[in-house]
Amino acid sequence: MDSNQYEDKETRTPAATPAVQDAHYHDETALRLDVTTPEAENKKEEEDIPLDKNGRPMVKFIRWRVSRRRRWFIIIGLILLFLVIALLVMYFAIIPAIIRHYMDKMVLSINYMDVIKIPSDTEIDVTFSVNLQYDVPASATTDPVTASPIYNGLTFGTAGVVGQHIMSGKQNYNLTMNTTMVISDVDTFNAMSEAMMQEETVPITMSAKVDAHAWGLPFNNIKFERTLDLVGFNNFADIDPEVQHIDLWGCSDGVWYEMDVNASVNNPSAMGLQGIGVLNMSVYYNDTYLGFAYSQKPDLGMPRGLSNQTFRVVMLEASPALQGVITRFLGDGGVTVSARGDNPHLQSILNSRRP
Repeated sequence: MDSNQYEDKETRTPAATPAVQDAHYHDETALRLDVTTPEAENKKEEEDIPLDKNGRPMVKFIRWRVSRRRRWFIIIGLILLFLVIALLVMYFAIIPAIIRHYMDKMVLSINYMDVIKIPSDTEIDVTFSVNLQYDVPASATTDPVTASPIYNGLTFGTAGVVGQHIMSGKQNYNLTMNTTMVISDVDTFNAMSEAMMQEETVPITMSAKVDAHAWGLPFNNIKFERTLDLVGFNNFADIDPEVQHIDLWGCSDGVWYEMDVNASVNNPSAMGLQGIGVLNMSVYYNDTYLGFAYSQKPDLGMPRGLSNQTFRVVMLEASPALQGVITRFLGDGGVTVSARGDNPHLQSILNSRRP
């Protein structure tokens, strides 16, 4: 073969591809693969978890890592704290509110009040009866309490009330108590007494702080306030006295005439006045002063209901009304006079009829 037979042929080399060129100039790390396993990553995280004193890994609680025992202590402590807060709220807020709710629904009305004795200028022994109506889910007891009577927004005294046993369920009963009322504001008490003599009803508010025991727990300073309407004397408009006997038995040198009057008197109010001493009254005829009268039964006073009264009446001869009384009594067979207390808290009307 001729050595020049390849001279006319062009010698060619394989063309370089872009992938090969890029592979030649890229960093070797571009072809490295991440072969890290999840187990290895978790093992790395476990290596970062702090250990407790026993060498055990701490657990995550909210945002912190604590030991398992401490986590249980915290959980139990939070539960106990929640229970304590719930019990405190129930004891100081919920249960007292329930008690006040049932106390507000209690119906309290006064049956009567009798003044038994007046030991001093600032003390009055009284007996009173009240009617209680209520419906409570549990029984309770109350400690002795000091109640304050209020008239026209002013407290005029205090009265002790014995402890009571409140029975559960629906109840309706009368309660009678004896107590001593201490007068702290004489002016307000006199204003209340005057209203009792003049008005049909007189509103009196009773206020007290009650200490009660229910469900085996004490509940203190529960406010109790109720307004009661006392039936007054209404100027004795309904007293309807009936004279049974008149005894004109003496005179004194033309200065005065004395007579005894026996009469039945009805007290329609809810207040009885007993043991208050001698009733001193001024006697008028047609609004003209005739004389004075005083009770012969100081221990009787003016009790509730019907009572037999005896008055000593002293009529002044110099009174211009005396002649009119005698003329009217002898001519028409009857005369009407009024007996009003010099103390404005006691007034009465006596209708005299010749027997």
